[in-house]
Amino acid sequence: MNDLFKIFISLSLSGSCLILFLFFCRLFVREKYSKRWHYYVWLIVIARLLLPFAPEGNLIDQAFKRVEFAYYGRHEAIYPADQNAASSVPVVLLVWLGVALILLVRKITIYHSFTRYVKAGMQAVPDPVLLDQVAVIGEQIGVKRAVELSVNPLVSSPLLIGFFRPCIVIPDAGICADHFYYTILHELTHYRQRDMFYK
Repeated sequence: MNDLFKIFISLSLSGSCLILFLFFCRLFVREKYSKRWHYYVWLIVIARLLLPFAPEGNLIDQAFKRVEFAYYGRHEAIYPADQNAASSVPVVLLVWLGVALILLVRKITIYHSFTRYVKAGMQAVPDPVLLDQVAVIGEQIGVKRAVELSVNPLVSSPLLIGFFRPCIVIPDAGICADHFYYTILHELTHYRQRDMFYK
């Protein structure tokens, strides 16, 4: 079996097993660990899906060896040069990579369309008092970069957009002081934790 194809299948299978394991564990440890722990434990899954490294003799590797032995061991005597099976592996790999690329492009396109929609209807908040509050809240939680503040009546709830030029978009600039404070605090916390890159 093609080594590159084996790597992709191994990553997918072991990552899927980890996902099922975490979903199963959530039933029992939901109250024992913080939401932050539940949030960042998925980095283990991301690492497994992206990094083509595993200990020697892991379960997935052993399963591959058994499948190869069962298939090639029985068929080698009958089909000593099974070219069709060997040539089908690159085709399957190309299909897999093609679907993965399409999904990635789709995700980026959807986000780009959404940000264009939001930016088309938003206006910068000119109130210096509100802008100062954003800067003060940012200093309180350790955000060193300036984050813009805009209003867009078309959005139903506050949100943060922009990877490199972050902007907080709120539905209405006339909300009460307490709601404004906690709204900005919430969105700046997303920015400080790099949640957009994480997603």
